Amino acid sequence: MMLKEAAKQVLGKTRSDEISYRRRLRAYGEAYLKELGWDRTVVSHQAENAAGPIPSITYPAIRMLERVVQPHFRVFEYGAGNSSLWWASRVAEVVSVEHDAAWAELVQSRAPANLTVVSKPFGAPADADRRVLIDAFMAAHPEPPLSGDLNRDIGDGLVCEPFAAYLTELTTYPAGRFDVVVVDGMARAAAAWLAARFVKPSGIVVFDNADRWQYNAGYHALAAAGFARFDFYGTRPILVDESCTAIFARSLDWARVNTDIPRGRPSDIRW
Repeated sequence: MMLKEAAKQVLGKTRSDEISYRRRLRAYGEAYLKELGWDRTVVSHQAENAAGPIPSITYPAIRMLERVVQPHFRVFEYGAGNSSLWWASRVAEVVSVEHDAAWAELVQSRAPANLTVVSKPFGAPADADRRVLIDAFMAAHPEPPLSGDLNRDIGDGLVCEPFAAYLTELTTYPAGRFDVVVVDGMARAAAAWLAARFVKPSGIVVFDNADRWQYNAGYHALAAAGFARFDFYGTRPILVDESCTAIFARSLDWARVNTDIPRGRPSDIRW
């Protein structure tokens, strides 16, 4: 009899715990994920929230950038998309280089006047003088480990040499012109190496999927150029797994702005 009563208590507690778990999980979705707009992205398969397009980077990184990005900034992006539109709504100038010509045309069709999308597909010829930079990178940093599936390796931003024209688009602008360089497209290690040399000395490099060890050469290149790394792990639009977006910076000047927190956040003390 005592065993039966004990079993009932254990089962009852298990059911109670499960109900509590589901209630808390539902509350988390309502109080946090829905506020971010994550539920919207799952349905639409687009990086967006109620206000419009957002970058497909981690939400903590978006929150940080929303606080520190200034209207006078100039931004160069490796990889165009909703992020290009988001940046363009916040800064003076955005230049996005894209390897997919059809996608570049689509993004450009939605672009405001301060956004330029440049198409540089796989195998496009690079200016000989600028190609020297890519040759120098490849001499010092051989190709990263590859899966053997070319299409996958291209999509994962590992293949470098055929994207010489794409990579060197940044070098068509004077060094120090851009306050932000975003590495979120093709040949990411080489893109980071160039970003370290061309971003403004007080600027930042935003490196997405920075939890992938395959981009170690890019992280090392930034570190060797004097950049410190700040990781923003968390949820991102559409997906359910944890990811990391890193901000690399030589200076902390970019972080010393907009230190006040506005009222009305869901986590505010209720008075």
